[in-house]
Amino acid sequence: MGTICFAQQNFLKRMFFQDSWPQFWDKTALNSAEHYKYYVICVHLNIMKMDRKKFLKQNLFLGGTMVLAPGALIAKESTSQEAVFSGELILEFVLAAHKSFDETKKILEKYPLLLNCTSQFKKGDFETAVGGASHMGRRDIVDYLVSKGARLDIFNYAFLGYDDFIKKIVTDYPYLLNSYGPHGFTLLHHAEVGKRTELVEWFQSKGLTEKMFKGVFG
Repeated sequence: MGTICFAQQNFLKRMFFQDSWPQFWDKTALNSAEHYKYYVICVHLNIMKMDRKKFLKQNLFLGGTMVLAPGALIAKESTSQEAVFSGELILEFVLAAHKSFDETKKILEKYPLLLNCTSQFKKGDFETAVGGASHMGRRDIVDYLVSKGARLDIFNYAFLGYDDFIKKIVTDYPYLLNSYGPHGFTLLHHAEVGKRTELVEWFQSKGLTEKMFKGVFG
């Protein structure tokens, strides 16, 4: 990604003011990978029936910059609510993972890409299905989600009992000891519900005694 320099501006000017600019491209652009970037941009603009002189005035003559990301231009036109999961469906899946293996499996089989989606309960309080299952102590649901490729964080690892990893990362980054997961649940809480006795004692020896930091999300 970058901005259009003087030489590139001249190139686009030549192209845009050609009466038969597609033929110009046939002779020139395909010989250059760099020119091909502009070709994609210009083809998209032509499809969208944008006035060429207006485009140049806004982006070239007035000293403006244009990011060379034709994919982003196209995506902006095509993105809609139909292209993403609804918040209600994500919430249903995350809540199911708190309490019901069967319901979690049923939803995931129907919508596999929900696996790593997050729901936001309060401002900044994000939670995945595997996160909910972890702080609820549902090892069966966590194991199922991980078998499907769920992404894990330090709270999940504390719950699952990766003691050496947790000790190493907390030692290297001490502030993580007091980090908080979904709803404010701490590493200590996750180790307790995971029945990781040694890890629980280690957290306590480091000064972590809270199971939940209340009010962190307002």
